[in-house]
Amino acid sequence: MEVRPLRPEDAAASARLHYQGQQDTFLGQMGVPFLTALYRELAASPWGFGVVAMEDGEVVGVATAAWDTGHLFRDLILHRWRGLLGPALGAVVRRPSLLLKALETLTYPWKLGTAGRGSVELLFLGVDEARRGHGIGGKLIEARVEECRRRGYAAVHCLVDVENDISTQMHLRRGFRAEKAITLYGRKMVIYKLALRERVGREDGR
Repeated sequence: MEVRPLRPEDAAASARLHYQGQQDTFLGQMGVPFLTALYRELAASPWGFGVVAMEDGEVVGVATAAWDTGHLFRDLILHRWRGLLGPALGAVVRRPSLLLKALETLTYPWKLGTAGRGSVELLFLGVDEARRGHGIGGKLIEARVEECRRRGYAAVHCLVDVENDISTQMHLRRGFRAEKAITLYGRKMVIYKLALRERVGREDGR
């Protein structure tokens, strides 16, 4: 298995994995066309990054992150909206109730509060159903954390649904600790934090 950076051309495969694992979440309900556009724009944004696990030339796992969640949201909305608008409108037309959730999404960076400042956020982790239980998810978490450490970030955060026991245990085993709870889309979530170093000293100047 090879773990390499997420590229725009991985968007369709990554979207399918996302939908496969989280059909009942807000992004899952937005559908594969929107997810494909989102992954394409996230991979191209200076504020987003990700990794994919490859086996026999196929994407079997994906994990994404934001160097700064607030800046990533602004970049997607202000500079990359053309790639997202069509699929987003299509999803809302098919399911109008998604509009309220989309508006709630805009408040998410503020709900993070201090947890989102000077810290990378791990956004999504997904592994193909047929390949789960083989350590792929753990390797993807570690690959993102190592890149954050290499760039000199002080901490890493991630948001986990309280009912997602597998993800919770995966992060706890790697040193993440619960920091605070929030409610998003009517679901209880916990923000977990992994401290990497005491001070922020990012090599890329952002």
